[in-house]
Amino acid sequence: LAVASGTPPIDGADGSVRMIVESDRDSIGVAGDSGNIDFHDRGSFTFIEKDQLIAEITLATTGSPGKNVCSEDIPARAGERASLTAGPGTSLVAGGTQLRATHGGDLRRADNRIEVSDLIRVPGNLDFKMGSIECEGAVRVEGDVLPEFHIRAGGDVTIGGVVDAAEVTAGGDVVVRQGVIRGSRIIAKGTVKVGYLSHAYVECENEVSIAKEALHSTVLSRTSIMFPAAGRVVGGRLHAGKRIEVGVAGDLGGHRTVLGTGPDPTESLEEAKITVRSQNAESVRTKADEVADSLSADEEENVERVLPSEIEIREQPTEELGKMREGDSDLRD
Repeated sequence: LAVASGTPPIDGADGSVRMIVESDRDSIGVAGDSGNIDFHDRGSFTFIEKDQLIAEITLATTGSPGKNVCSEDIPARAGERASLTAGPGTSLVAGGTQLRATHGGDLRRADNRIEVSDLIRVPGNLDFKMGSIECEGAVRVEGDVLPEFHIRAGGDVTIGGVVDAAEVTAGGDVVVRQGVIRGSRIIAKGTVKVGYLSHAYVECENEVSIAKEALHSTVLSRTSIMFPAAGRVVGGRLHAGKRIEVGVAGDLGGHRTVLGTGPDPTESLEEAKITVRSQNAESVRTKADEVADSLSADEEENVERVLPSEIEIREQPTEELGKMREGDSDLRD
């Protein structure tokens, strides 16, 4: 006796996404060496190069239909498509199985949307919602940079408000539409343009332009420091490699205001930093040698393991200073 039988359908497999580059930007904060969480810092942005592979996608399959006892098709359930949205700066290639960057920039992922942005835009203030920014590209903050946050960017930085007790470092230009105040630091490879300075520090490879005034601040430029005709500087120190143009310098209140031009002030500053490193390194080695005199051979070996090498702590800063001074000598000759 023949028994009728059918063939069950084989359902399709769901699609999936495997990230090749992960972004950890959504953390609540970064743990320091002591284990405490720094809520100002949510981790660095992730730089992606043009054409870099970001994710691999396994496509869903349709499955295979089955047969019932009457040899009629039983449809299979198709697998669900991988949940992925290719945002700006990305493109699905290789038949939809690869997500690659269409230009260099910073990787961003929000839910299932992935994009590569050549500009990090903060629509309001730089605060705990965004956290400090470290990236390879450009940054634009529409509002203020709040106390204890920082921006370290490889490109230009534009800030619509004030920089308040914060730090901005840029590989390009820095523009602060309003002021830089309360001990803030601005360091740029390009130019710097600010509305005003108050108790601030600015170090710049090129021209510094100050729209209104600089109060009790330090400004160092390899080229020039420029104010409009009505601009003023009161207190602090301004030093430019070539020229300073300012409407009013100093006041009747007795505040010491220093203006200077000439040899590169940033090189002098770097020499001072290296000198301090050399002195500190020599101090560490001297103390280590004193301790070692009272230790056994095994104990002395353990001490040496946790100390930097003698070449690193003593010779390197000395060599750097020697090169800088040789360069100065060549210029004078």
